[in-house]
Amino acid sequence: MNREDLIDRLSERALKRYGLDFSETLFDDLIDQGLIQKGERLGNEGKRPVYEFDWRSYRRALQIARLRARCVVSRDAIKVQLFLSEYSEPVWDVREALGREYEKFAKNISNQIRSGYADNWKMVPPKHKESLIRQAGVLDPAFEAAGLRLSADQLIKAFRNAKQKPITAQTNLAQDVLRVWLLTKPQFQELPESLLQAFSGLLMFDTESDVRADAGDIRVLFSGDDESFIRARRIYKILTTSGFAPFWTFIQTNGSSETQQAASEAAVNAVKNQPGFAATAFVQCLRLVQQMPVLGELLSTDENCAKLLSLLPSFL
Repeated sequence: MNREDLIDRLSERALKRYGLDFSETLFDDLIDQGLIQKGERLGNEGKRPVYEFDWRSYRRALQIARLRARCVVSRDAIKVQLFLSEYSEPVWDVREALGREYEKFAKNISNQIRSGYADNWKMVPPKHKESLIRQAGVLDPAFEAAGLRLSADQLIKAFRNAKQKPITAQTNLAQDVLRVWLLTKPQFQELPESLLQAFSGLLMFDTESDVRADAGDIRVLFSGDDESFIRARRIYKILTTSGFAPFWTFIQTNGSSETQQAASEAAVNAVKNQPGFAATAFVQCLRLVQQMPVLGELLSTDENCAKLLSLLPSFL
């Protein structure tokens, strides 16, 4: 169909489905940003070029309309959500966008923690401890009700690990964390040291423009091969489509099944509507795949993905 017919059809469908005005200007902007494929030029009407668009442009435009209706509007944010939803396949097209979204989100968290005690291992005086915890922000009520609150000491340790312990120093971290989860099913309120190590490196950013492989910077994960991204996305899909059900299988809280369900829904909504949360969840999946190659092999096919949860113990 031609450009005008496509925009008319998009406007009608986007307004009906998502309450979104899909304007001619928006359509042109998305093409300029490379988010919608350019049409095939057929010729001119006078001095005006005429383009023909197919179903791929229409489908991608509706996918983006759905994201914009959820306030996912920036170019990087849209790319992240399209990739994680399996609407956009090429890793090269999303690698840098994922890195930027994660870095923006993580640095925002890091900047909130102004206490110098997060950057050293000294004993934290009581008043400073209270201040540091306040800087961490308010826990989502759904998580609070489900018993997903770390103690003050655990939270401080988590921040210190995130800002000071290089990710490259934790080569067996993914396997160690899974072993503890599967074999001990710990209480969330009493997470052992091995699980707090899962925060290691998450807020470390090397100041050099080219991140060295040995720098411990979280961004080294984004230099992994394309297949590690695809396999990490499979894990991400398993987690999000199940409402993070594996989490409740491997850990105990003092919340009821109803509050756990509400917390699952809050987590799923967060990753759907906030690319920073989505990028953070994906980073942990990427770490899991890169630090446990045998798990990556297990995820080489969609059929094997379905067996993931039942087979995990045999790899630990």
